[in-house]
Amino acid sequence: MKILVVSDSHGAVDALEKVIEANIHVVRHVFHLGDGCEDMDIFICRYPEVSFHVLQGNCDMFSLRGASFPDKLMVDVGGKKILAAHGHKYSVKTSYDRICYAALEAGADICLFGHTHNQTGFEYEGIHFLNPGAIYQGGKGPNYAIIDLSREVDVRFNP
Repeated sequence: MKILVVSDSHGAVDALEKVIEANIHVVRHVFHLGDGCEDMDIFICRYPEVSFHVLQGNCDMFSLRGASFPDKLMVDVGGKKILAAHGHKYSVKTSYDRICYAALEAGADICLFGHTHNQTGFEYEGIHFLNPGAIYQGGKGPNYAIIDLSREVDVRFNP
């Protein structure tokens, strides 16, 4: 089972569409980790067979629908517990300590976060942490990640 992870689209729907269209036929779940949650509306309607998990980021709080999305969630996908959050409430721009402790406390296998606009992946205490980076940032991108859960947790950035 494959999962598409995007974040921080900030209205760059064209870049988001390219990534989703290129990967939608091989993924069962799509996570958008905030800051552009409304950008996902068209895709949620277009692909009802895919599970979309859309979160509110710090820039979504003031949008028309942003406040209706959760700021974090815990879901089971393919037998793996996934904690997803935008990251701003865990101060991920300064340290990963708070998000690591939250994932440990939640018993997560995978922790997804955004907010920094930088791609990163690491493992801590057996938990896989992943930030896909901003989908589009000043001519760079698209940045995203695919997680393959067919065997173990296999993460690929911009495959």
